Amino acid sequence: MKEKIKQLLSLINLWKIILIIVLIGAGLFYWFQWRLSQIYSFCSEEAKEKAIIYNNEYSIKGIMEEFSIDSPEGAIIYLDEPFYYMTHYDSYYKQCLREKGINK
Repeated sequence: MKEKIKQLLSLINLWKIILIIVLIGAGLFYWFQWRLSQIYSFCSEEAKEKAIIYNNEYSIKGIMEEFSIDSPEGAIIYLDEPFYYMTHYDSYYKQCLREKGINK
């Protein structure tokens, strides 16, 4: 009877060790994989939105003032949208990552 109790206790201790290892592994996976991918995804979406807003509002207004154009439609001809969009996207993306504690 004492032998069975010892076997049961050793089995319980083994399961405790396995559970601790699994929990540590899950925690490491969350911290270094899942959390980072969520932050990158969030920052990408936020940077897209801010870059589009910046291009639509500030760049067109600046071109209208610089070239004395009365309508926004005329200003779009002068706007090199991919260049402005990517420049502002990159800066907003990096800013968001820094705010979330990731330096890239």
